Amino acid sequence: MSLHSPSTSTSSASPNKRQRQVSLKVKTVQRVYSVIEWIWFKMSFLKRKRVKFAVDLQVCHLSDVPLVNAVLFAKVRLLDGGAFEALTERVEVRSHAARWDRRFNFTCRIASDPNTGILERCPCRISIRKEQKGGKSYQKLGYVDINLCEFAASGVEGISRSYLLDGYGLNARQDNSKVTVKVTMSHQSADPFFKVPHLALLPDDSLLNPEGRRAPMGEEEEAMEAGASNSLWWKLTSEQVRWSIYAIYFSETTMQTRWRTRASPSETTAAMSKNSLDLSNSRPAPISGHSL
Repeated sequence: MSLHSPSTSTSSASPNKRQRQVSLKVKTVQRVYSVIEWIWFKMSFLKRKRVKFAVDLQVCHLSDVPLVNAVLFAKVRLLDGGAFEALTERVEVRSHAARWDRRFNFTCRIASDPNTGILERCPCRISIRKEQKGGKSYQKLGYVDINLCEFAASGVEGISRSYLLDGYGLNARQDNSKVTVKVTMSHQSADPFFKVPHLALLPDDSLLNPEGRRAPMGEEEEAMEAGASNSLWWKLTSEQVRWSIYAIYFSETTMQTRWRTRASPSETTAAMSKNSLDLSNSRPAPISGHSL
């Protein structure tokens, strides 16, 4: 009959008990940290200060309209910082323009970065629509998204800007119609300290007519442009090769004059001037429109 000592059984059971206690403590700490992270994520909006503004948005007119006879109206909708929707009156297109001069007043709250105090983006969309079937339906022509934080420092007089229409779909035709708006904003919060995002000063032509908004070219225009670029590249390449040959010839004649004849420095200078004179006389005519 074999008897086990109690000391041996307790020694084998104690490591397992300690491991269970350690694993239980680790799981408890992990659960606590996960709860803290969840609470911190849910309450992160408290760190972002929101500045309240009173906005006076005036939709002035739509210019460069390619339509002759049409009835247009605009819809203004605040996408962030509040809830606001409104429509302008329906006007007819006259002299390729539609004028509303409609003013909308609403309030919005714009969030700011807690570290820098710069106002974040607050988009407001203006959708241009065409009346169809006697006003029973409409067609969306395009839209513009206005960032209201850019007008936070507008003052009393306000800021006027023009925007090109963007198409709703990839296949939508992008014309040169421009929407002119005037925005006046005044803050109504207790803490008036904020920063307006820095805007790059670009000319109006670059803002309204960027390179990516050109009309798509046809096959004939693409072929003509490709042929013109290839011919220009061939002319420049041949001219560069020609001048490289002249430079090699000039260096070889100079070395031959110096080392074979072992002439004096004055004679070498005279030979170099003679070679340069010969090259100037035999210089080919430059390409028209390109100076080398």
